[in-house]
Amino acid sequence: MLQNNLILLSTFIGIAVGIILGVMLNFFTVPEHVLLWIGLPGELFIRSLNFAVIPLITTNIMSMSSKLKPSVQGKMALLALGYCVLMNICGAFLGLGITALIDPGGRFTTSVEKTNGLSKVSRKVEISDVFLDFFRNMVPDNIVRMFLFSVSFQ
Repeated sequence: MLQNNLILLSTFIGIAVGIILGVMLNFFTVPEHVLLWIGLPGELFIRSLNFAVIPLITTNIMSMSSKLKPSVQGKMALLALGYCVLMNICGAFLGLGITALIDPGGRFTTSVEKTNGLSKVSRKVEISDVFLDFFRNMVPDNIVRMFLFSVSFQ
């Protein structure tokens, strides 16, 4: 029984450890670079999921729709387009609402320099930023963008 549900059990253990670690770290003042390193495994996992799952779903939808009759394909295309537009609108309003509620970044301040009329946030690049970028470039999140761009610290 345990052998069959090992992945599910390890997922629940990982979620519990993440929640406990997040609550415990909330009580302490943790440097930003430590938070970046703690969040790196989750970021790499999400990037790898995007890299693997999105092309798989797209290919599956294309192969299934090619087996449909042409009249049904048109209806499916309209339904899919309407669904995408509706979900994007809902996501945009949901994001705006949540952003207005929790005001992310409102309690943090950064130093801003004015250069030629443009504002630039000044921050020194550290060696840990280089290693974080290295790990992010090892796990791409988009198969097309993988060949065109690389992730770098800004």
